[in-house]
Amino acid sequence: MKPFHTADLPMEVRTKISSEFIGAENAWWVRDITSSYPWLKDARLIWILDDGSSKTVVIHIAQAGETVILSRKEGFDKIYSLLESHFGKFPLDDQERHEMLDLIKDWAVEPGAYIGSARFLAENEPFLEQWLSGKIKDTAVFKKYCVEPKFSVDDQKNSWVSSFYVFKPNGGIDSVVVQGHIKPFKIDSVGVEVAENEGSFSFPYEF
Repeated sequence: MKPFHTADLPMEVRTKISSEFIGAENAWWVRDITSSYPWLKDARLIWILDDGSSKTVVIHIAQAGETVILSRKEGFDKIYSLLESHFGKFPLDDQERHEMLDLIKDWAVEPGAYIGSARFLAENEPFLEQWLSGKIKDTAVFKKYCVEPKFSVDDQKNSWVSSFYVFKPNGGIDSVVVQGHIKPFKIDSVGVEVAENEGSFSFPYEF
């Protein structure tokens, strides 16, 4: 994630979100996460954290100057539109599913979180001791959430469902369920529920 100064934000973005945050602009923590999505065209995704209110908001900036706060309904509609325009076909291959779920994770939970998977488990084996320095000390519980995202299609009902777990920087874990239609490709809903509370694990990474 590319860091840059608040002053480098386009004025329309600063104006759009100034009413959302309590702290002064010089307290904002800003990262450009667009590079995580090479398929994303004519847009930038910027992650902004206000230290004053501990509130995370992701902003979408179109080349036309449009600014959308993704945590609002207009943001949901914009993300759905982006995903549907790029992934508007079935079947999706493994890479496309990964790209789609990763973006959904970023705006539905937060960009600093990680989707649980076998690869995530393998990459974090060296850090298990730190992960388990939170409230939960059982390796089996940690590994329970390191399962591959599920993705199922029901042709008769013209529907698809995906579910996965997300490891959050606060040490909690969320369960995410995404539902949609096949033809035409559409995302109908994204549900997020707490699987493990904040502090259950100790997040080993810094931003």
